[in-house]
Parts: sequence; structure tokens; C-alpha cells
Amino acid sequence: MHCIFLDDASVLWRKRKKHFFVLSHSGKPIYSRYGDEHKLAGFSATLQAIISFVENG
Repeated sequence: MHCIFLDDASVLWRKRKKHFFVLSHSGKPIYSRYGDEHKLAGFSATLQAIISFVENG
């Protein structure tokens, strides 16, 4: 199975120890080392919300 088909609900995706994400300034996924950026959109939105919370802290 290629990593591009994985999403955040996939056991194989969760078993990866290191992930690398590139998000736009608005929080839209641009790149993910593992998985499909579009399938990870919900995860990326959560990640962006956490980043915004910490930045505005």
C-alpha cells in the first residue's frame, strides 16, 4: 500500500513515528510526508487550530 492513500484513521499512518506537514497560512494542507493531503484536511484543521491557540497564547 502506498502512503498516498493513507488518512489519519489508518493504522499504517498512525504507526509512522515521524510526520512532516506543510500548511498554508490559512491552515490548508499543502504537503504531507505520509498520506494524502486532502484526506488529512480534518487533521490539518485541528493542527492549525492548536498552532493558532499557542501563537495567540
